[in-house]
Amino acid sequence: MTFDPQIPVALILLGAALAVAGCVWLLITGPQPGRQLSWALRLAAVLLLTAAMLRPGVPGEPGEELASDADVFLLVDTTASMGATDWDGEARLDGVRADIDALLRELPGARYSLITFDTEAVTRMPLSTDTTALASALELMEPEYALYSQGSSPWAAAGYLRERLEAAGDRHPDAARLVFYFGDGEATAHEPVAGFGEAAELVHGGAVFGYGSAGGATMPRNDPFPSAAEELIRDPATGEPAVSVPDPGTLDAIAAELGVASTMREPGTAIGEVAAGLALTQLAVPDGRERRTEMHWLPLAGLLAVLTADALLVAARLRILRRAERAAS
Repeated sequence: MTFDPQIPVALILLGAALAVAGCVWLLITGPQPGRQLSWALRLAAVLLLTAAMLRPGVPGEPGEELASDADVFLLVDTTASMGATDWDGEARLDGVRADIDALLRELPGARYSLITFDTEAVTRMPLSTDTTALASALELMEPEYALYSQGSSPWAAAGYLRERLEAAGDRHPDAARLVFYFGDGEATAHEPVAGFGEAAELVHGGAVFGYGSAGGATMPRNDPFPSAAEELIRDPATGEPAVSVPDPGTLDAIAAELGVASTMREPGTAIGEVAAGLALTQLAVPDGRERRTEMHWLPLAGLLAVLTADALLVAARLRILRRAERAAS
C-alpha cells in the first residue's frame, strides 16, 4: 500500500490526531454512559476519513496510460498564407479544421486547448474536455487580416507554448502533454525568434502537420474592409498576386525541436492513418512515474457505513425521547 506523495500528510495527521484525541476524551469521560457507542462511531469516522484523505493505492509497474489522461495543445498557424487555396480548392485552414475534427475521435476524453498564432500567439480555448466549444472556436478561426500582417514566423508561438505547457504541468502533473502543430512552414518575417527547443522537455508526444501544395497558391485577402479590387493578396514589389509556397524543411525542423514526427498532409487522406503510425491511443507515463491503483474508495465506503449507523442510532434515541415525552404528558 502506498500513499500519494503530493498529499500534505503531516497536516492531515495533525488534524486527525486532534480529532481522535477529542473523541477518545469524550468517549472516556462522557457524562452519559449510553453515548459511548456514538462517540466510538465518530472516532471510527475520523480514522476512516483520514485514511481516505491520504489516498491509499496499490503500486504497479511503470507502463502505459490511456491518452484520455492527456493535455492536448492544438497549435494552429493563422497567418495569411494559411488562407491559400491549395487544399483541394479550399483554404489550408479548412484542411486543419477537418484534421482536428478527426483527431478528436482518435483521442476521446482528452483535455484540449486551441492556440492560434500569427503576429502573436493567443489561446482561443483553454484546456477543456468540451469538444463542442472547441468546434465553435475552430469554426470562428480565420487567417489574420492582411491589412495588419507583419510577416509570418513559424516559431512565433514557441515561448507562449512553453508557458502553457508549464501551467498544464503544474495543474495536471501526471498527465501526458501532447502538442500538434498545424501550419505551412512559410517564413516571411525577418526578426529572429526562439525555437521550440525549450518546450521539448515538457512534451510527451504529438506531431507536426503541414499544409499546402508544392507549387503553392494565391491567397484571398482577408480584410475588415473588403474591396473587390483587392480580392487577392499582392506582392508589393510586383503588384502581382502573391503565391504562398509551403516549406516542409521548416516543418521538419520544428518537429525535430519538439521531438515529434512531421508529415505533409494530402487532401482526401485520413488523419487516422497517420495517428495509427504515431501510436496516439496510448502513451508512456510522463517522467517514468509509477502507476497506482487508487484505493481511497474503501475507507470512504466504510465511512458511509459508520455514518449510516450513527444516524440510525440518533433516530432510535429520538423515538425513545418522544415516547418518554408522551408518557410524561
